[in-house]
Amino acid sequence: YSRTPCQTVASVCLVDLHSGKSVEGVDTANIHFRAMPESIIETLVDEGECFHCAGGLMIEHVLLQPYIERIDGTLDSVMGLPKSLVTQLISQLTKRT
Repeated sequence: YSRTPCQTVASVCLVDLHSGKSVEGVDTANIHFRAMPESIIETLVDEGECFHCAGGLMIEHVLLQPYIERIDGTLDSVMGLPKSLVTQLISQLTKRT
């Protein structure tokens, strides 16, 4: 991840079950990492939690925090549900119904 930023892509589709109308959107976030020591990577692998995350990406992990250079996007988008996109889509859907 330190050579090329990783990217998360979240898509959301909301459906009004009464009217059948729907709205959808996509949100991306790019995470830029600094190079990290092999010992950090080994510790993360030994812990095993990275095997339960898509791409082994655990930006909330205390060991990774010092190596995150920046995030282009929001934390909630990286975690899987972009709040701003959901809010925007709810607004769009309520205007359509």
